[in-house]
Order: sequence, then C-alpha cells, then structure tokens
Amino acid sequence: MGCLRVNNQQRSNVNKICIVSVLLSIVLSGCVTGTVSVSGNKFKRDNKSFRIVGKGIDWAVQPEGLSAFKSLVRQDSKLGINLYFAYASPGLGKPLFVANGSGKPYSDEATLKRNSKYWDEVKERIDYANGEGITVVVANTFVDQRVFSRYGAGKVTDDWMETVNFIKDGIISKSVMFVPMSEYDEGSSSDRAASVNMSNETKEKVDDPVSLHPLKSSAKDIGVIDFVIHQGYDANRIKADLGHGKPVIVAEDQQAANNDDLKIKRFNEAEALGATYIFTGNNFGFSDKMKAFLKSL
Repeated sequence: MGCLRVNNQQRSNVNKICIVSVLLSIVLSGCVTGTVSVSGNKFKRDNKSFRIVGKGIDWAVQPEGLSAFKSLVRQDSKLGINLYFAYASPGLGKPLFVANGSGKPYSDEATLKRNSKYWDEVKERIDYANGEGITVVVANTFVDQRVFSRYGAGKVTDDWMETVNFIKDGIISKSVMFVPMSEYDEGSSSDRAASVNMSNETKEKVDDPVSLHPLKSSAKDIGVIDFVIHQGYDANRIKADLGHGKPVIVAEDQQAANNDDLKIKRFNEAEALGATYIFTGNNFGFSDKMKAFLKSL
C-alpha cells in the first residue's frame, strides 16, 4: 500500500512530471491518492468504488510529533488503512497537534494570526498521509467544548473556513473530507444552526465530501451533509441513514475499543449493511490479531 521510495534523481524526474500533471491528481511525492466523492450512499475515489478501511486517530495526543506520525502512516498504509478520521481541529478549541513542538495554531487568537510553523506541519502531515494512500477526514473541534460561546459563532466559522481554504489551496492533489463540527447533538439549537451554516459554507468552497458528526441525529435531521459519521455502533441507525441515501461511517465505537473480536465482528456487519466501520482505540498500533485481519481484507 505504501509509495515507492525513490532516490534524489528519480524524485527530481517525478516532481517534474507531477508539476505538469497536477490536474491529474499526482502528488509531489510521486503517489496518487485520488479525490473522494459521494455517489448515492457510496464513497468513490477518482470515480471508482472506494472500499474504506479506516482508523480513528487523535493527533492531538501524539507526544512524539511529526517523525512518529510519519512512521505510523507508513505502518498503517502497509496494513491497508486508507482513511484517517482525525478527532480534533487544526484551529480554535482543541488543536490538532498540541504536542508536536511547532507551537499553537495562532500566535494571536484574537486576530487569528497564524503560526506559520504549525500550519506548515498541518500541510506536511496531510500531504504525507495522502502520499501513502490515506485520505484524511479533517474534523473540527467539538460543540461540547463550548466554542461558540467562548469565541462567538462568527469567529469559529471564520477560523474553520480559514482552515478549509488553507487545505483547499495549499495542498496539491489533496484527498480529504471535511467535518465542520463534531458532537453536533451536544450543542444548543443556535450551536446546531451555526454548525449547519458552517457545513453549507464549506460545501460552497469545496468539491470534497462534507459531513457533521452527530451523536444521535440522523442524516435526514441534519439535511445538508454528503455523508454521516456516527458515534457508536447501532445497526438500526445505520440502516435508517443508508435509507436516506447517505454513506455512513461508524466511528468511536467505545464498546469495542479494547475488544478485537467485537471490532472485527462489527466491521463485517457494517460492511454487510453497506456502511463503513472505523477502527477505534488503536491510536498508535494494532494487535497481531488485528494486523492479520487487516491483511486478509
């Protein structure tokens, strides 16, 4: 699953080809991830059926930083992992990489003045994951962090849209999906309305799939999203949302976080229903049993 490693001369030649072929979605590393889209209740990558083998990864708690992240990406790519669901925001609230040594997202939160070192690392991480065949779901912070009341809905929206524009314009041949707000149901009615507005604004800016991350609400309740990321496993809820024509990703199944047999069972059940099950509770690695299962897919 990983990219072919090349020497400097070969890389120079690859880069020349890539620069000419950006519109063909070739990443500068020489690897193609492919843009993700939604067709009916299915995900596609470059208009071909895309079987997601995904993993939840809380980048905010990785103390080792960039080198450890790249090592983790290579390890996961070899196992067939092709999607990361990042549980935190690059900006306000709970930052994406709080322990990476590159500082906070903003040198001045009041004016949203960017810390360029931090954002350069955001770009490098997404580029690197994409180059190894891994699509990144960039999820904003959590409604239950009270971000709307702490910062104001306008500022939270501005922060998120700055992030969207940065990824849209700064990452060549990106392979991403966007979640403008997580823990959607935990907010007040005005918080939820602001979250939906953020989704609408995001959809106006990008062709990539856009979602919210509800705890209980259905795709029909929210209405504007391209797909839905469930929290926890509920077969009836999966069937209902697939019935609304929205792809379903099941994430944060805490019941199975430390139970490999249950993870495998629910992965197979979700696939049989037509949904995608994201592995939770393995931020830094997989057990031998899980590695064997992944290699069998």
